[in-house]
Amino acid sequence: MIEEMPMITVGLLLFGLSLMQATTPTPLPCGCQADADVVKPAIPRPENFPVCCAPLYATVAVLVGPDGKVEKTSIYKSSGDLSFDMASIRAARESTYKAKIVDCHPVEGIVYFKTLIVAGTPPPQALAATPTPSCPPTVALQSNDIDTAATS
Repeated sequence: MIEEMPMITVGLLLFGLSLMQATTPTPLPCGCQADADVVKPAIPRPENFPVCCAPLYATVAVLVGPDGKVEKTSIYKSSGDLSFDMASIRAARESTYKAKIVDCHPVEGIVYFKTLIVAGTPPPQALAATPTPSCPPTVALQSNDIDTAATS
């Protein structure tokens, strides 16, 4: 039995194992602190966080039937503001559309209805009260509000 002990000790030393280090950690002196850096907290912004003074964008997917009537609407890309998203859906439903034509026949199609509001935009009542210009604009106006996409 005495002869076996040195062999075990030699085996432990060859593999770099030490039972003493594993069982007793080195204590820190009193008043000593571990090395640490101050890290600023990363605070995630929730999706429904109220945005002030920033433009709001929302995209509504509108399924238009062969008769040109709205069959279904859903939020394709949310603005993060529920009331603005609901107003965007309402505006998309109240708009008029033409059916998609494939091989000379009207078919269902998806229209992406984009809405935007910018800080300082007057309410719709104020926009309706503004007078119309006495002469027509000299350049053609282009609408970037509505994009069409094919359904597959």
